[in-house]
Formats: sequence, structure tokens, C-alpha cells
Amino acid sequence: MTTSKWCLWGAGIAAFIAAIFGLLVYNSVAHDEPSHAAMTLHRNWAIPTAVFIALLAIYAYAIKDVWGRKRKGIIIISLISASLLTSITGWLGGEAVYRYGIGVMRIPNTDSHQHSEPTEHDDALQYVQDDTKKIKTSSHGKNNHAH
Repeated sequence: MTTSKWCLWGAGIAAFIAAIFGLLVYNSVAHDEPSHAAMTLHRNWAIPTAVFIALLAIYAYAIKDVWGRKRKGIIIISLISASLLTSITGWLGGEAVYRYGIGVMRIPNTDSHQHSEPTEHDDALQYVQDDTKKIKTSSHGKNNHAH
């Protein structure tokens, strides 16, 4: 078996394992309605992606010459498709984690963050806090604008 077939088999196995763990997490983590929508969208991309990669791995194993003249275009298009599907699915999973906080521990309390001496960090933090106060007290923050 060639290295490319080993890589496809590895990807197929990894996709299957990721799908299993993803389904376990989907049914076990606490979440609100927007988070649920993000998780569902990720799941709806992840399952077909895993199936596609598994079928591609089986196809590559079943044929004798993966890079044969007739099959070369099919394999290249399939690999590009698998890459795109994996990228989209990964991005959606990242959104579920980083935008909605799915499956992560609570955010640390930043009020207790203190340095021993004032630093540039403190100046930057004060600047951000001042800007935040300005935004909250501006007329924009009072819903006086059209949507």
C-alpha cells in the first residue's frame, strides 16, 4: 500500500473517531439556543464530511492504481472536495467553541488580574476600559439608530 493510501486511511479513521466524539459531545454539553444552532450546523457538515472521507479511503483502497490515467481526475477532485469539506467543518466547530463557548470551562475572572507595578499593559487596559465606557454612554448605545 502506498503512502497516499495510508494517509487516506488515517484520515478516514480520524474522521470516524472525531464524528463519534462529536456526537457524544453534541448530546452532553450544556448550551443555549444560539449555541445549539451552531452545534447543529457543525454536526450537519461533520457527518457528511466524515462519510465522504471514509468513502474516499475505501475507494482508494479498492482500486489497484490510485493515480492511474483514468482515475487521476476523480482522485484530485475528491481530495480537493475533502479538503474544502474539512475546512468548512473545522471552521464551524471553531465557531461553536470560540464564539459560543461550547465545551470550554468558565471564563476566568479578569477583575482579580493585577501586576505588581504599573506596566504598559495597565495603560492599554485603561484605554480599552475608557473606550468601552464611551461606547456604552453614547447615543449609539441607546438604540437610537435604525436597524
